[in-house]
Amino acid sequence: MYGVKHKWLLIVLLVCANPAHAAPIEVLTYEVSPFAVQIRNQKHGLLIELVEELFKRAALEYQIKFVPLKRAMLSVQHSKDQCVVPVDRSQERETSYQWVSPVLISRYGLFGGPENNVDLATMNDAKPYVIGSFRGAGIGEYLVGHGFKVELASTNEQSYWKLQRGRVSLWASELINAEQIMLKEGQSLQPKLVFFTALRAMACNLELSEHKVFKLKLALVSMYRDGFIDQLYRDYGIDI
Repeated sequence: MYGVKHKWLLIVLLVCANPAHAAPIEVLTYEVSPFAVQIRNQKHGLLIELVEELFKRAALEYQIKFVPLKRAMLSVQHSKDQCVVPVDRSQERETSYQWVSPVLISRYGLFGGPENNVDLATMNDAKPYVIGSFRGAGIGEYLVGHGFKVELASTNEQSYWKLQRGRVSLWASELINAEQIMLKEGQSLQPKLVFFTALRAMACNLELSEHKVFKLKLALVSMYRDGFIDQLYRDYGIDI
């Protein structure tokens, strides 16, 4: 009887240790062209391809799901096997997640509407104006923290429409995403001021296995070293 009990205990331990039976990591992202787009349940974009290669090299199972950024960040704080990407790293957020970084390197600018005569030489020139951003965006939090008047929308595209309708005077956006949004609307506006460069990361739950996070970090390093990420950006016509 004693031997039978130990035999079953050994089987249970082997099954639990088998990676094939480990829960996949749920990766939450949000629509932000050309990085992540979902059309008829098909997911496309630079970030989608990057995440696929990242988990392939790390030999980890994953599932990707589109969720609004603010909701995704709250969910990841309470769900052990979740990560959210892309997220702007900041001092305020640093201790709330485990980080795999940098996944993206992004530049941000302030845009004005086509009839907008606002002139910006420095960020201080933007202080009198209401700036549009979206919930969960690190750039919005950065501007609020520096005393700017910010109005938040649910998505970056909604923030763009607020600019078009005169509900905000300026729109703070990642440059590549702004270009894609305007291209879709048949517009081409240049930023009045490029003011910030951010390292954007994958933010994972604090209780996610440190071994898994370490494997993801090593995989990301290898993707930079062998030129995969540079080539991926070139495939999308983006310079980094």
